[in-house]
Amino acid sequence: MSRSQSKLNSQVDDRSGWTVVELLVAIGILALLMALLLPAIQHVRATARRLDCQSNLRQVGLALHNYHDAHESFPLDSETWHAILPHLGQSTLYSDLECRVVYTWDVNVGVFRCVADSLLEKGGINVSLNRGSGFQTYGYNGMAPFGWAALRDVTDGTSHTAHVSERLFPISLDRIAWFTPSAHRAASELDDYANACRGDRLTPLYPTIRYSDSSGRTVMEAMEGYNAILGPNSPSCFNGPPSDPDSTSPRYQALSASSLHSGGVNVLTVDGAVRFVSNSTNIKSWRALSSRNGNDNVE
Repeated sequence: MSRSQSKLNSQVDDRSGWTVVELLVAIGILALLMALLLPAIQHVRATARRLDCQSNLRQVGLALHNYHDAHESFPLDSETWHAILPHLGQSTLYSDLECRVVYTWDVNVGVFRCVADSLLEKGGINVSLNRGSGFQTYGYNGMAPFGWAALRDVTDGTSHTAHVSERLFPISLDRIAWFTPSAHRAASELDDYANACRGDRLTPLYPTIRYSDSSGRTVMEAMEGYNAILGPNSPSCFNGPPSDPDSTSPRYQALSASSLHSGGVNVLTVDGAVRFVSNSTNIKSWRALSSRNGNDNVE
């Protein structure tokens, strides 16, 4: 081999590998690209989950209206999820449950769950009826009164009245209600109570209302349904300290709509439409949306 050929081969060998600096630069570029892409991917996935949950709510809305067409009213609040099962293609499950309240672990109906809540893969529900804009003891002005509600009862306009929202299934300490240091139960004290629940609440203790899941494990929960005493994804609270026997009365509870979606919750209005309501929504607008007959408008 000639000297010139040997020198050329040596140069080729020197250029065939990566230097440490080049490798570090390449790794840095890849890390930067991943840092830019991952948030975008996560955003797309979160949006897909939110849209999937909205689709479920639309199916629930259609089932509610099909029931209303057949019975001239919506189902009794405590029986709603059982009553609309035939209108969701679940007639067999409807017969098997025999008028039980559909709020247990052994119910596995996809449209009652949100895919964002991975804790409900085997059962449970994320849908919750609107009970109104304030203390229930002073009147149920939402869509879940103690009786049958019908379209004729919605005088605020069906597009301006919430029917169903998401609410996280209360299966762990961070999903149950808190106690407030003092009671605020007069109709005029609604905002005082909301402030106490928002800022002065006590460490959460177990509520007195409970059920057992399919494995026999006792699971604590607050009352089903939601109200608009506080805004979306706010804490839920009992009214008063644990030493007060009336603190856990459902008549005075704050039961907030909640989800794992970033920034808000999906809401089904009485006309069957679904909207995403932000956590930062003005509380007056949120309460107006939750009233069916207050002659108020949503800003």
